[in-house]
Formats: sequence, C-alpha cells, structure tokens
Amino acid sequence: MNNTQFFWVGILILLLCGCAEQQDATDQSELHSYLALQEAIVDMEEEVRGIVTDGPQKNEITHLYRHLNNITNEFEQNNKEEEFVQEKFTSEIPSPQDRVQEEQITVYKKKVILNIDNVYRGFLLDTNSMDPVMDEGTTTLAIKPEAPKDIQPGDIVLFSSDTNEYHIIHRIIEVGEDEQGMYYITKGDNNPTEDPTKVRFEDIVAVVVGILY
Repeated sequence: MNNTQFFWVGILILLLCGCAEQQDATDQSELHSYLALQEAIVDMEEEVRGIVTDGPQKNEITHLYRHLNNITNEFEQNNKEEEFVQEKFTSEIPSPQDRVQEEQITVYKKKVILNIDNVYRGFLLDTNSMDPVMDEGTTTLAIKPEAPKDIQPGDIVLFSSDTNEYHIIHRIIEVGEDEQGMYYITKGDNNPTEDPTKVRFEDIVAVVVGILY
C-alpha cells in the first residue's frame, strides 16, 4: 500500500467521521452538502476497494476497511432517520372540514351561542380509540351531512355498525367507490389499523363539528 492510498484512506475516514458527528443537523442547505459529500465518499470507497491487501500491512488495511464500513452504515442509517423525520413533519394530514362559519358563533362574557340547526350531542365511552383527541366523557356536537360528497378524509363521523350496539365515532381516512356506490374507510386515531368494514353514507348518523372538553 503506497502513500497515496494511505492518504485516500485517511481522508475518507475523516470525512465519514465528520458526517456522523453532523447527524443532528436539520438545515436544508447542510442536507444538500451531506448528499454531495456522500457521492464523493462512494467514489473514494472504490479507491479503497482497489487496494491490494496481500502484504505486511494487510491487518492494518483490514482494520481500516472494517472501520470504514461501520461509519458508512451509520451514515446511511442517519440519512434514513432524517428522511423519516422530514416526511413525518412535512407531509399534509387531512383535517376535518370547516363546517361552522364565524358568523354562526357568538361569544358573550357568560355564554357562547352556536347558531347551528339540527345538532346531535354525543358522549364518548371509554374505548380509547380516539385518544388523545377525544376520550371518555368528551362531549361532541355533530350535524347530519346532506350528501355523500359532503364527507371527506379527515372528517370525524358518528356512524352505526352491525358489529357494535353503540354508535362509533372514528375518523374518515379514505373515500372510495365500488359496485355499491361510495364508501368510507374509517379508523380510530389511536387504533393501529383501520376499521374492518366499509361505511356507507346511510350508516353515517352525523359529522362532528365541535368537541367540548
């Protein structure tokens, strides 16, 4: 192994160590710099892979190469974690539609008046399916939707189910259409999976427009 090859191995390890120490950086410009640096590291890795290890310095080169692999794996893992965090905090999550207009709300010193027709009032059981948004004892205000298209992902609905004697309050996560017409996929915010059956418009009792704690 000649001096030039030792030089490249040393530079590569220093660069990789520097990248590992910068794993917590979140500034977008720094992220671009890391990606560019990663491309350079790949090129230098090819140089290291080409080093002949049959000689008196074989053990030293093997140790350096293992260290190189460990740092490279750590660098790649850090990139994956950063991409996950960026996606988690930048992706748009559907929210309930704004169904109550400002002119329908009147706030006085000792009371609040909501000028909403045909309001349903509901109370939650202790199922924990909608934690932390709603829990046992939470009061909900809901209204009857007029048409299937009025229901969109993000809406929280009160609906009936053949598998439950009580009405269920879960969030719409998907709207689709099959041979029977429009359907809705629902899920409790705190549940790991979506509800097992499709919800039809005729199953929906009301759409939540207010939550009182």
